Amino acid sequence: MKKNKTITYRFMRYLICIIILSNCLTFFCQYFIIQNNMKNQSMEMGKNLMESNLSMIEQYFRDVDNIAYSLIYNRDIVRFLKNDADRADDLKWLDGVESLYFNSRSDLRLSFYKEGKYNNIYSLLNKRDVSDYRYEKWYQEMLWTGKERILISGTATKDEPDFIHSIIYRIDDLYGNDVVGYLKIDMDLKYLKEIFVHDYSRIAGTSITDEEGKMLFWDKLIIELDDSVYNGREHGVMETEEYLISYGTSENTGWHICMAMSKAELFRNHYKLIPVLF
Repeated sequence: MKKNKTITYRFMRYLICIIILSNCLTFFCQYFIIQNNMKNQSMEMGKNLMESNLSMIEQYFRDVDNIAYSLIYNRDIVRFLKNDADRADDLKWLDGVESLYFNSRSDLRLSFYKEGKYNNIYSLLNKRDVSDYRYEKWYQEMLWTGKERILISGTATKDEPDFIHSIIYRIDDLYGNDVVGYLKIDMDLKYLKEIFVHDYSRIAGTSITDEEGKMLFWDKLIIELDDSVYNGREHGVMETEEYLISYGTSENTGWHICMAMSKAELFRNHYKLIPVLF
């Protein structure tokens, strides 16, 4: 009798152990399956978000280019820049053009420069007389590269995370190859920031660097990736210990854009399932 009880006890003990082990195995399997699914969904979300932001940035700069080209090929503007004298009627008309864009696109600031009048600037928001613009960085770069359009950006710092980006367009004579002046468009990219830096708790931070790795902009978190990450990849998602990082490169500007999503935030609801599964 005592022997039967011992066998029964051992059998029950083994059965309980098997049940506990099988439940633990089921628990861990379900946990890792759900975690893996959530990670894949989060990475896909980050990839889609980056694609959307890159598309918005490309469209933004296409719009700026369209505005610029409508001006630099305007006959009246070319005629004004070719004339040595600044007639009052021309200045009034030019102010009207700038006012039109200033009121419709408050993120843009237009400035015109005459070739040969190196101490003059024609802009609503800047003084007419300036120091010799031939010593400006943008003029030197345009002169040496021979490009018709160049991008100039400042470096973002912790004290000043925002930045003003400028595009300079060369204006040629419509009836020849002579340069008659330049159009400089300064962009306050707070407008662009509101588009692609979403007020979204899962976005832990955003950074933008230029092709040389110079930090142009950051919001909440400075993200630095090795240049090899971008080689041969239009965009993608990578994982670190704390973050899922989506990255991409703008074709128009060559900027590298990184957005970090906190894994703790992404998996917060997932962690709430642990006691339920247990």
